[in-house]
Amino acid sequence: MYRKYSKYLAFLLLACLFTACETASKAPTHSIQIEIQEVISKEEKQRAIKNIQRRLESHGAENVVITEQEDQKITFNYAGNVKPKTLDKGFSVRGKLEFFEVCLEKEILHKYLLKTEDRMASNNHLNDKENGKHANTDALFGISFLHSSGPVFGVITVENVEKIQPLLKKEPFYLEGKKKYIKFLLGKKDHKINYDIYVVYVNKDGSPALDGSYVVDATAKKASYHDGYVITLQMDDEGAKIWEQITQHAYETRGNIAVVMDDEVYVAPSVSTGGITGGLTEMAGNFTREEATILANAIRLGSIPKMEIIKVESLLSY
Repeated sequence: MYRKYSKYLAFLLLACLFTACETASKAPTHSIQIEIQEVISKEEKQRAIKNIQRRLESHGAENVVITEQEDQKITFNYAGNVKPKTLDKGFSVRGKLEFFEVCLEKEILHKYLLKTEDRMASNNHLNDKENGKHANTDALFGISFLHSSGPVFGVITVENVEKIQPLLKKEPFYLEGKKKYIKFLLGKKDHKINYDIYVVYVNKDGSPALDGSYVVDATAKKASYHDGYVITLQMDDEGAKIWEQITQHAYETRGNIAVVMDDEVYVAPSVSTGGITGGLTEMAGNFTREEATILANAIRLGSIPKMEIIKVESLLSY
């Protein structure tokens, strides 16, 4: 009888030791501290914390313990060996996905910029006409305008990007000629170190017609029509309805839809076959496999605010 219970007790002891060792091995052994670099609401902060945790877990982090400081700093302690290089890449993209209708009224936009620059100059007590500032009306705010058809409004060099900052503010502009609100956006930098400039229609509060909150899945895959990669997006039922309306309107007006990631236009295609149903679409951009994977993960796991990784360190195992 004693031997029988001894074996049973020994088994329980081994089981407890195994469980204790397993729990200890998964205790937080690493730490990452981040700082949010923009003003956000409490709700947005909590959503951001959740999305950051999801990204960490997608790279192998376990048992994440979160500590919020009173300022904008947040510490995530976790188990698992996530390499710093992986963290840098994983958080290099915010994942803020938006879709906008492109404003193609270039003549109206050009006149609008003339008035805007005159108004800004007047506020600075300058007389543009006396100084001949508008001698070259194709160079307002440092922009080289494109008078041809297409979604690109103009081009600006890296050296002149600072001149366009007054146009890149968060608040939208009201375009009287169209009785709509607009926003200026930069495209991706090309090999000549120039930026394309786009003008898109926005809601009164600056929000887009559709954003990434409606996307339920995003995957990277090899493109069928070039050597790069694309990102396949699947929207939920509500997002699918909005997407169908947007694409149908773009088809009827021969317009373009800007696909914007982190306030940067990646592509602005036209719609040639009518409204897109089902909420399934592709985000093109001739991405490399790594670029497409990072972007798809960021979209799928949820967007994060502007932030900086302040410290990554190993903790004492216990």
